[in-house]
Amino acid sequence: MALVGYTIGPRLYYMKSEYVTAKVIWAADRFVTEHPKKWPQSWQDLGSDDLSRYTDFRFDLTPEMIIRDRQLIYSAIQPKCHQYRTYPHAREQLDGIYEKLTSVSSRQ
Repeated sequence: MALVGYTIGPRLYYMKSEYVTAKVIWAADRFVTEHPKKWPQSWQDLGSDDLSRYTDFRFDLTPEMIIRDRQLIYSAIQPKCHQYRTYPHAREQLDGIYEKLTSVSSRQ
């Protein structure tokens, strides 16, 4: 029985990690929409408690850095397993955040 828990335990953690990350991506999208030209600097900016147990979030980035290097958006918010197995729409949602950052920048 312990072997089953040892095998399934990490998978359940990764699934929860992706689920939490989906909510964090949604919160980041809302933040970028409500605060043009800004990137969240803390969990509080996202209206959340610290979720770093499940999600890696690059609070050190700026919109300018992300706009210069589009690939940064894909590592800016990701689950601890650094893969999306059960959340296939993550890339589309991250692309949406990138587009909002660039559309604000191009209107300047």
